[in-house]
Amino acid sequence: MEILLYAGAAVVGYLLGAFPTGYVVAWLWKGIDPRRHGSGRTGGTNILRSAGREAALVTIVGDFGKGYIWADKGGFKQDMSIHVRFIYDETCFRFVYRADGQPVMAKALTPYKGTNTLGYFVKLATRS
Repeated sequence: MEILLYAGAAVVGYLLGAFPTGYVVAWLWKGIDPRRHGSGRTGGTNILRSAGREAALVTIVGDFGKGYIWADKGGFKQDMSIHVRFIYDETCFRFVYRADGQPVMAKALTPYKGTNTLGYFVKLATRS
């Protein structure tokens, strides 16, 4: 039964990674095919040029979410105080949301037939 759980997780991970966020967002926002505009790619930069800021932001968040594990740490907390400036009848509010996460890939990778080592979020320089 455990093998089915891992196989299902692998299939879901593959489908999420293969989902073209930029293409879908550009089609929904402007009704265009981003592969026929700008650089021809479906990344955030090309969506910014072809569909606008809001669409690019949704694309970047969607693509980022596919490779990042989000962890909720304590949830949403709110506080209120009437004692900040009591004489002036002012109330102070504070809202805190704690979250943490980590990349899905824990180490850098070297592409096939390539010499550059790539990290998941940044390009790593070689050490001398």
